[in-house]
Amino acid sequence: MSTLILILLLLSQFYVLGPLLFMATHRQPVLRTRRIPPMEAPADVAKAITGWRAFFGEAEFSLFAVQQVLQARSGGESDLAVSGHVLHLVDRAAAVHGLDYVTPAGRWQVFLTRFDDGQEVVTTNYGRVLTLDPHPAVHVVRMPGVVDLARLRALHAAHVARVMGAAAPAAIPGDEHLVNFVAEHELRTVERQRELGAMVRSGDVYRPTLRGAFRSVWRPLPPLRWINGSRESRVARSLREAVPLRDRAGLRQGA
Repeated sequence: MSTLILILLLLSQFYVLGPLLFMATHRQPVLRTRRIPPMEAPADVAKAITGWRAFFGEAEFSLFAVQQVLQARSGGESDLAVSGHVLHLVDRAAAVHGLDYVTPAGRWQVFLTRFDDGQEVVTTNYGRVLTLDPHPAVHVVRMPGVVDLARLRALHAAHVARVMGAAAPAAIPGDEHLVNFVAEHELRTVERQRELGAMVRSGDVYRPTLRGAFRSVWRPLPPLRWINGSRESRVARSLREAVPLRDRAGLRQGA
């Protein structure tokens, strides 16, 4: 009996106290960015730009902006701290956005296609378990470990075809609507969490609701991690099977 009590107390720290602590302490300010010239980018960002050009060249993906991320601390709006950079690239012919996050916490890439009806298809190699509530208008698949940009791009094309079909009209806005794309994308993400009841907004800061806190903390833990992981693995496996691994030249041709 004492062993059972000890186990229950231990589990309560993760499944009960953890979400309550997360709810009490987690605050997510509205993301702010500042556009910088590519030639002023730090070395790791410049290397990322070179990597994109090596895979795709200027003909397919054009570098639209290098955004320096300014994240407001909870102490006040004017207290800003640099927390990374994001490359925003656009393939206008295919209506695809490429986002490359270069941050102190790691680096990952995202391919994103928006459609006229408001839906989004997102393919990313982000390695961590996603803790946000899934939104019905956003179709996300993680492909952790796929660092080859051309292969990730090909997997995204298969993902779009699987979810939306080949004839679905995708939308690429004009340059004037792309200037704040990164910040607006991040804002749209947390606003969708607010729509789902997982977060609330006070001024320029979002905080989790009780429901959102429990779901965010539980999602990386069993059994939700196993349930969601199994579904993610099935989708990722089907996309990998649809896009056989080829050499780099074949991938650049859209394989």
